Amino acid sequence: MNKDFQFLQNKEILNVLKEVLEISPKNSEIYLIGGSVRNGLFHKYFDKYLPQRDFDLVFFGNREEFEKNLLKNLYRPGKSFSDEQQVYFKNLNDNTYLIFDELVLDIHFLEKQDLIKMLEENVNFRFQGNTIKLDYIFENNWFNKVISIDFAIEDIMNKKIVLNKKKEKIHDTTFYAMLRFNSFGFSLPSRKDIEHLLVELKNVSKKRMEISENKVIGSVGSKEKLKQILKEINLEGNIFSYDDIQNNSIKIRN
Repeated sequence: MNKDFQFLQNKEILNVLKEVLEISPKNSEIYLIGGSVRNGLFHKYFDKYLPQRDFDLVFFGNREEFEKNLLKNLYRPGKSFSDEQQVYFKNLNDNTYLIFDELVLDIHFLEKQDLIKMLEENVNFRFQGNTIKLDYIFENNWFNKVISIDFAIEDIMNKKIVLNKKKEKIHDTTFYAMLRFNSFGFSLPSRKDIEHLLVELKNVSKKRMEISENKVIGSVGSKEKLKQILKEINLEGNIFSYDDIQNNSIKIRN
């Protein structure tokens, strides 16, 4: 068993991912994408674990047959945020390396396309721009088969947070994600990038802001540690005040 990919040390997760491959229809392709690949690379380079929220998968093939097989094997469907995406849950007895008690599969059903272009158009930070065919993660040289956008792996190795300039619009909660990764040892992005994130933050809903507050404090460890990060940014205003966000009161001091 490959020890480099952090979550494969949990035998239940290992078995679920193998099962996903086994029940996929003939001639289909499944890729891990985004956070789980980033975490696998981070563990390889630093022998440290990053929290794993879910597993983003891209599926090319017969969607109807695949989803029938998931249901037959007790995968529980969750929310769908678009016609091309569906979340599935799988109960686990051991949630080591996971944030939740269940394994979460966020599956994107797409037409076959250029993977690099897909990554460039969808990831907020460059270090998130990695994907690998699910079959390959069980091999010892899996890291040689990762497909990445420019500078994605270098940013992981150097623990750098850099915005992906090729994405047309950065997600509204990316500022909060930046804080989480800074707490994991990644250096803060440039002032220009942070200011860009603050502009996008104005589009966040109150509900998503509240959810993000719990995520950030949970990742950072405490409100006091979060204050230290915000002090380093030299930020004024309350990043978890919806009024401050909407009134443009969140700013970097000169």
